[in-house]
Amino acid sequence: MQLTMTARSMFCTCCWRAVYSPEEIEQRAHSQLIDKQLRRDRSRYRRQVKLLLLGAGESGKSTFLKQMRIIHGYHFSTEELDEFRLTIYRNIIQGMKVLCDARQKLNIPWQDPDCEKPAFNILASTPLVNVTDTASFRVLVPDVRRLWQDQAIRTTYNRRAEYQLIDSVAYFFDNLDRISMHDYRPVDSDVVHARRATKSITEFCMSINKVPFLFVDVG
Repeated sequence: MQLTMTARSMFCTCCWRAVYSPEEIEQRAHSQLIDKQLRRDRSRYRRQVKLLLLGAGESGKSTFLKQMRIIHGYHFSTEELDEFRLTIYRNIIQGMKVLCDARQKLNIPWQDPDCEKPAFNILASTPLVNVTDTASFRVLVPDVRRLWQDQAIRTTYNRRAEYQLIDSVAYFFDNLDRISMHDYRPVDSDVVHARRATKSITEFCMSINKVPFLFVDVG
């Protein structure tokens, strides 16, 4: 006569109680749970599709991964959003710094000569050091806003093919009022536009149509 799975489990448990101490029974039960999880993992990994994201720097690998997360409902954690918030602050200040420097090199005159002062403030700032929170960022916001309104900076931006500038600065400048609010929390479109160098290998797992995918961004 064959025993059912439940009967066999009860039979094994009774055998354990007759032979092993309570501590040993607990250890063996824990070991069985681990073995069961390992079998599940092996089955999952056999089905897993690994995608290696290759390309030069600034080619959009990280942006693609962020878009995949958003599309398939893998929301960013509070810690991740806090990191993106600082990244966006730095993108804005560094982007305006690049524009001010390019304006000088392209010999484009200011529409308003009084823009020399805010331009000096931006060029003198060190984004990675000074912009560490909302308060330090908001100190520079009036300068960024004034410069973005000047035709000289707009003309410089329109000639961005002549120098290197991240492609998202106009988006951030146009949303400066919202981004500079004291309780600002990045929305999905902000996260997609945020730019930061990937210096290490980044992996992210997600399930798409019940198929497990492993995305690997090699930086």
